[in-house]
Order: sequence, then C-alpha cells, then structure tokens
Amino acid sequence: MLLCLFMTFTSMASDPQKLGNDIPLYPPMTIPQPRQVVDCNIEAFYVDGTITFRFLEDLGEVIIEVVNENTGESWSDCIDGYGYEVINISDAEGYYTITIHTGVGDYYGEFSL
Repeated sequence: MLLCLFMTFTSMASDPQKLGNDIPLYPPMTIPQPRQVVDCNIEAFYVDGTITFRFLEDLGEVIIEVVNENTGESWSDCIDGYGYEVINISDAEGYYTITIHTGVGDYYGEFSL
C-alpha cells in the first residue's frame, strides 16, 4: 500500500497540473452551466496559499485580480500572459473570485477554501 501511495505522489509531482486543486476559468462571453466543459486557454490551480496560472496561448499583457469576497482582501498583478505565473495569496477561508482582464475580454473563475 505504501508503494502505491508513493507512486501516486511522484506522478503528481512530475505534472504541475496535478499539484493542486483545479480552478475552472471561463472565457469571455461564456455563461457557465453545471458540469459544462469549456475550452479555455488559461488554467489555474490552487496550492497552499498560491495560485498558479498556466497560459496556453500568448495573450499579451493581462491583469489578474483575485478577491476574497468574505474578508475583502485582494491581490492584483499586471503580467505578460504567456507561460506560467504564480500569485501568492493568504490561506484564509472564504469565497474567492478571479478576474483576468485581456485584450479580447475578461476571464472569470471562483473557488472556496
């Protein structure tokens, strides 16, 4: 049993997409439906007080805003929307919203801790 757990951990560690909790993001002009799979060129993952964003296409300059709606804490950063970007946030419990402003529209996401 210990060997199986170790193999699972190492396979997750080699794939950055599997290191944290997936945060669904919705592209501009999309109304999310329950259990809907949306083709999105940005992925986001939460792990221990950090959100990692993976940009699958070059979106140019983007502004990322993260807000804890319960505490009012917010984080914002203007970055080059290509590759990976990590934003450090608190681990405070709450309902978090994510808005990513791009030249083609805004992407939205949300998660709870």
